This record gives sequence, C-alpha cells and structure tokens, in this order.
Amino acid sequence: MASLAPFTWSQLSGGFKGLSLGFPLAIYLFIGWENSAMLAEETRNPRRNVPRALGIATLAIGALYVFLAYATEIAFHHDAKAIGASSIPFVDALKSSAALLLIVAYLAGLSSIFSSLIGLTNSQARILFNSGREGLLPAFFGNINPRHKTPQVAMWTFIAIAVLIVVVFGHNVQPVDLFGYTGTLGAIPIIITYLVTNLALPIYMLKHHRSDFKASRHLVLPLLGTALMLLPLWGLIEPGQPAPFNVFPSVALAALALAAIDGYVLARRHPDLAQRIGSHVADA
Repeated sequence: MASLAPFTWSQLSGGFKGLSLGFPLAIYLFIGWENSAMLAEETRNPRRNVPRALGIATLAIGALYVFLAYATEIAFHHDAKAIGASSIPFVDALKSSAALLLIVAYLAGLSSIFSSLIGLTNSQARILFNSGREGLLPAFFGNINPRHKTPQVAMWTFIAIAVLIVVVFGHNVQPVDLFGYTGTLGAIPIIITYLVTNLALPIYMLKHHRSDFKASRHLVLPLLGTALMLLPLWGLIEPGQPAPFNVFPSVALAALALAAIDGYVLARRHPDLAQRIGSHVADA
C-alpha cells in the first residue's frame, strides 16, 4: 500500500551513517552532466539553452529516480535486507506486482543501456577532443574525420579503453560488482574535482568578473555545494572498508598526484595554457 513511510527518517537504516553510505551512489548517478558544456559549439544559443537543458533534465531525472525508488521500496514492503539481496530490485519488484509489464521493463532497460553508451561515448570523446585541441593532451586527439567531421581519434581511444576495462576485469567480476567498483573508484576524483571547482568559482569571479559577482550565486551556493560534497567523499574514503574498496582511496590519490604533476609540467612548458582551456566553448 502506498504511503509516505519511505520518506521518514526512521526508515533509514543506520541513521545519518546510513545516509552517508548511500549518498555516494546518489552523487555517482548524476556524474556526467558537466559534459554538456563540451557540446556548446554544436548548440544553438548555448548560453541560454545548455543551462536550461541541464536544469530540466536534472529535475526530470531526479523526479523519475525518486518515483522508481519509492515504488521499489513499497513493493518490497520496506524490507531493506530483501532490497539489498536483490541484484536488480526494480525488476524483482515488478515480478511480484505486475509481471505482465516485465517486457516493458526489459525494453526500457535495454534502450537505456544503449542510449547511455552512446551519450557516454559522445561526451567522453568530446573531452578528449577538446583536450587535444587546447594542449592538455597530445594534439592528435584533436583530429577529426575528413568526411564525417567527427572526433575519430578521441572516440576510438575511449572505446578501446572501455573495451579493455571490460575484457580485463569482466571475466572474473560480475557486471553489477564491476559497476560498483568502477563507480566508487571513479567517483572519488570526480567529487574532489567538484570540490575544487566550487571553491575556485568565487575566486575566479572576484578576480575576473567582479562587477557580475553575486554573493548568493557565486559564494553561498558553492560553499553549500562543497559542504554537501564532503559527506559522500567521506563515505568513499572512510577507513575500514572491505576489499577492494579499501584500496580505492590510495588509487584515486595516486591518480590525482600524477594529474597534478602533469598539470605542473604542462603549465611550465606552455605558460598560456590556462588561457586556452575552454576557449572554444567560451567562443560558442
């Protein structure tokens, strides 16, 4: 029976600690929205339409996710252990409540997988492509197909890396576990990037666009976002986690250290690099 019970604090297993454990997954689900900035060149009136699309898409996806999570919770009768034991809770919930609609769920899942893969390839290839054009990566990443005008080197590089990850780890790791491992490992440096970006925004605005600076938008919101990011970050790096999650913080720290060293070397080699980054998007 439908009720508001899933939204009450008493239904949260482990209280605040339980929330901190689940929050990284919520953050991971929304990772990728920033890639839309890379498509500004191909968008009509990007300064208006890109933020509008981001806002509408985030609200729509968020509302759909809350509804599906709520429906699954009701179908399992608030049994957190049963939900945790299910590999695909939404499908299992549908089996017990509306088995005739399973084909719809499978088709939706299949189309979602393909659309996500296409969108992921497009966005990640665009990042490699822009990095090649602007000097962050070797210039050949900025090459395009002479006929189709697509970033062929960047696209095939990303596809090759993705296939390599699946081939190396996929033969002895279950798909759901592999998703959890890569999601956790990938979320750590991304959350740190979000933190740095939030803290950099007020400094950037005060230094370069002081006349446009608004405390609520360029100071309060970034600080609030930074505070909220600390919760999922701690949930990902907290000591005492089971293997292999216990080594992920060290791996992420090593990757960030290598990135910092690479950034330092590039900045010394190309003093104008900071001005070139994002120049193509800014001109769109």
